[in-house]
Amino acid sequence: REKGVEVVLNDKNYGVAKPLYDGVEYADKNGYSYILTLDQDSVLFDKTVEKLTELMLSDDSIAIVATQPKLSAEGLDVDVPCVGNTVDMVITSGALADVAKIKAIGNYIPEMFIDRVDNEICYRAVENDFKVIQSNVPMVHRLGASQKRRFLFRNVHVQHYSPMRYYYIFRNGYYCQKRYAGEKKIKPKTDRLRYFFKVLLYEKKKFIKFKAMIKGLRDGKTFYADMRRKYANTEVMGENER
Repeated sequence: REKGVEVVLNDKNYGVAKPLYDGVEYADKNGYSYILTLDQDSVLFDKTVEKLTELMLSDDSIAIVATQPKLSAEGLDVDVPCVGNTVDMVITSGALADVAKIKAIGNYIPEMFIDRVDNEICYRAVENDFKVIQSNVPMVHRLGASQKRRFLFRNVHVQHYSPMRYYYIFRNGYYCQKRYAGEKKIKPKTDRLRYFFKVLLYEKKKFIKFKAMIKGLRDGKTFYADMRRKYANTEVMGENER
């Protein structure tokens, strides 16, 4: 411990899902009401947490309040009055979550490892009649090694993810597609096509990445079935999935 900070180290790489799960359990056990989740490249400004907390406290049905991710601090107005809109999902980085509400819906799924972990917990919160709020409070957040490229008349961000990352994007995307099939705004098929064409047009190691995508899609079917069995009697699965 140093300056009130405790670092918890894992014995191996569990991705982000299990540490998020463990963080919620730690916070609940030690009497914390909220957790702030950040990536290693997240940059917050003065009073960011205070603004998110104020917005959280304005409505008892809010489960998660997120910052507005920006690629650069240049030209940002960081003193804007804090307001927010109800959305279907936000990213994990720069988000404030209500511990009791995350526990009430079953906590994060450790087996998801990485990718779509933030999507899934938000979908489940909304399914349980909690709100997910996207605020206008800015945060600087890099999207990996993304590059801006031009496609026809619009700009696209190309992520240049590793094959392993694409595997989990497709595997966990399939899980979300099956688990939340009734939600009209969930579009994992569209996301998969978008990633496929970005790799095809702009990225290297195309064959290896396409192979990882296909394996992720195939394994997604098994993963969904395994999670449905494991969490059948918990809040992780909705009534239609039990």
